[in-house]
Order: sequence, then C-alpha cells, then structure tokens
Amino acid sequence: RAAQQGHRRAQVRVGMLAAARGDVESAAHWYREAAEAGSRNGAFNLGLLLAREGSEREAALWWSRAAAA
Repeated sequence: RAAQQGHRRAQVRVGMLAAARGDVESAAHWYREAAEAGSRNGAFNLGLLLAREGSEREAALWWSRAAAA
C-alpha cells in the first residue's frame, strides 16, 4: 500500500520481494518507480536486475543515476 502511494523505501522493498520470488517484471517496475522518484537504492537495484537480464548498457545508466543521487 505504501509503495502504491509513492513511498520510495516501500517501493524498493516490494521490488526486492518480487525479485526474490523471481518476478522480474514486477521487481523492475517497483525499482524503476523508486528510482524515478530519486531513490538511490531503487536505481542501484534496477541496475543489478537489468545486468542480470543482459541489459548491461541500461544497467550502467541506472548505476550512474544511483551514484548521482
């Protein structure tokens, strides 16, 4: 519920739960929501997820955002 209301920390946590279940699409969604709202952890975790899925170039962009946050 907090994630749906835009709370970045909750969005990252929901993303982590989704990733642990193997739900890559949902994890990416919640990490991206958090990252676009300025969450360093959201951007970093999205980068990790993308790198694992083979999207290294996009992962690097999110890691750059994480470093700048």
